[in-house]
Amino acid sequence: MKQYFKKAGLWISRALLVLFLFLLPSAFLFTFVFSQPMTVKNILRESGMYTSLSKSAASAAQASIEPTGASYGLSTDTIKDISLKAFPASDVQKKSESLIDDSYSWLNGKHQKLVIKFDFNANTQVLMSGLADEIVKTTFTKPICSAEQLQQSIDPTALLQVCRPANLDAMVLKEALTTSTSQAADVTQAASSNLPGGTNVMQNNGALAELDNNVQGVSIPFTFSILKNSFYILIILTLLVVSGMYGLTRERRTFLSLVAHPLLTTGLLLVIYAASSQWLIAQHFLSKFVPGEQTQLTEDTIQHFTSVGAWTVVSFGATYLVTALAIYIYNYQQKKKQHVGKLAREVTKAKTVV
Repeated sequence: MKQYFKKAGLWISRALLVLFLFLLPSAFLFTFVFSQPMTVKNILRESGMYTSLSKSAASAAQASIEPTGASYGLSTDTIKDISLKAFPASDVQKKSESLIDDSYSWLNGKHQKLVIKFDFNANTQVLMSGLADEIVKTTFTKPICSAEQLQQSIDPTALLQVCRPANLDAMVLKEALTTSTSQAADVTQAASSNLPGGTNVMQNNGALAELDNNVQGVSIPFTFSILKNSFYILIILTLLVVSGMYGLTRERRTFLSLVAHPLLTTGLLLVIYAASSQWLIAQHFLSKFVPGEQTQLTEDTIQHFTSVGAWTVVSFGATYLVTALAIYIYNYQQKKKQHVGKLAREVTKAKTVV
């Protein structure tokens, strides 16, 4: 019965050791990477996400104002430049990093609620002001309309494509263009649909959602604190399991052999897992099924995050494999020494008998 419980205990210990070794890389990422807002910000900066978001928002804004700009004779390149200036990558980064800071304050329990919000009113004003300036500039480079042109034209916008009335006031024209509220609303909605949260960001005064830090009795800060310290928790649990295995075996070589097998198995699994994950992500399967800028942006960001995770997983896997190999070599040398010692004792014993 005692041997049965010993075998059961060793089997459970080895299973737990494999589980803890497999979870350690993820726990390391939670504790030292994803629990730190600055680290997350750096990864997003390096991924080029802000530049992509800026271009995506500018492209949507350009499509929204292009009919108006074209009707006043603005070129596509000019409208594109206006849109890019209205949605610069630095501004998108500032808004996103502000949300990241708020999110981590909420996760750490410093705020009761998290308001996910993107305010594009200032961007819209810059866009409309830039559009108005370019229209005024372009309009006043055109010749003054003749009396015949004024009589023939019914649409003032069509008239401004080829000439300008002699009494046209630049300030009046710009004010009329910048106060076009319907156009501004269309532009904001179009641009926000290409940023995180979609067109819903304009609802509830720009707020996409409000999240409480207590969901159905589960404390978000408490859960986050466990994840943030999960690496230390798993290290302690792993040491307890290893200590239990040693207590059950009480023999160094047997104990080391029992530890080496989980290390070898888990190390191989982690390396294979990391390599296959990176290969799958590199195939861009999502873009093949759902083409578009949004999908490409999502895949690029995910790929950058997973590359950080893959290096961590591979590092842990390689460490496990090296440790297992060192244990096997050590056990082999000890076994060899024991065998040589046994032979020496047998020879000495034989000589003594003779």
